[in-house]
Amino acid sequence: MLVSIIIPIHKTTPYLKECVHSALGQTHKNIEVLAVCNGELSTQQCSDFLDIEDDRLYFMNSLPGRHCARNEGLKEAKGDYIQYLDYDDILIEDKIEKQLQDLDAMEAISICQWKRFYNDIKEDYIFPYPELFKQTNPGVSRLYELIGITKGFIATASWLLPHKLAKMAKWEEVPNDDAVYFSKIIEPDTNIQMYPIAMVGVRMHADNTSEIKTQAELDLLLDGWSQIELQLSNKEILTRDIYLYAAYAYILGISHRLGNYRRSHILKLCLRHGRRAKIRFKILFKHIKYAFIS
Repeated sequence: MLVSIIIPIHKTTPYLKECVHSALGQTHKNIEVLAVCNGELSTQQCSDFLDIEDDRLYFMNSLPGRHCARNEGLKEAKGDYIQYLDYDDILIEDKIEKQLQDLDAMEAISICQWKRFYNDIKEDYIFPYPELFKQTNPGVSRLYELIGITKGFIATASWLLPHKLAKMAKWEEVPNDDAVYFSKIIEPDTNIQMYPIAMVGVRMHADNTSEIKTQAELDLLLDGWSQIELQLSNKEILTRDIYLYAAYAYILGISHRLGNYRRSHILKLCLRHGRRAKIRFKILFKHIKYAFIS
C-alpha cells in the first residue's frame, strides 16, 4: 500500500534533514516523499541542501504558504494514504507501518499520540490528552466532545488519512488550518481509529510558535472557527457546541491579551455555545473570568 508523505518547506535548516530522513527511514518502505518548496526556496536549493539520493523523494514548487504547499502536494500525491509532515517534525520509524496494521477499514482515519520535544526525540514527555485515546473507535461526535472537554487538540502529523478523504478539501491560510481542514473532510459516520502510542515528534522552537500576536491574526483565527462551526452544523455533529465553547473560551484569553479586541463578539459566541452545550452558569462564569485574568 503506497503512502504519500507531504512536507511543506519554506527554508533550509538542520531540522529539515532530520525530518526527511525520518520519512524515508520508515519501516513501511512503499512510500513517496513529496518535498514541496514554497515561496522563494527553489527545488534545486532544497535538493542540494538535503543531498539525499532516494528515488522515493520528489521535489516540487508551490506558491508561498504552507497551505499552498500542502494543496500542491496533495494534488500530485499517488498514495492510498496521506501523511502530512511539517519540515521540523519527526516520524517515529514504524509510525506508518503500525498505523496501517491497526486499521480495520480502508476508509478509516488513524490518529496516533504524539510527543513534544526540543532537542532530542527521547526527551521525557507526558502526553496531556490521554482521554482522547481511551476508546479505540470513539466516533466523530464523541471525538469532538472529548477534544472540547479536555481542551485538547490533535497534531496534524499524527493523522494517517485515506487518499479519498484527504482530497475532499483544500488547506486554507488560517492559524487553525488543521482544525478547519479536518472539519471539512470528516462526516458523522467517518471511521476514526485511535492508536494510543506516541509515533510522532513535534519539535518546539522559537520559529514554530502558534501564538496569536496581532489583531489581524485574531481575525483570521475567528474566520477559521466560523468555517468550522458551519461545517459541523451542516454535518449535524451533535457535540459541536462543547467543542466550540472550549475554543471560544480560549480565544477570549487571546482577545484580552490584545486589548480586548472583539471581546463582545467572542463573548457572545462563547455564551451561545456554552448554553447550547448545557454548561452550568457557574462553570461558564469561572471559565470567562479566568480568560480575562490569564
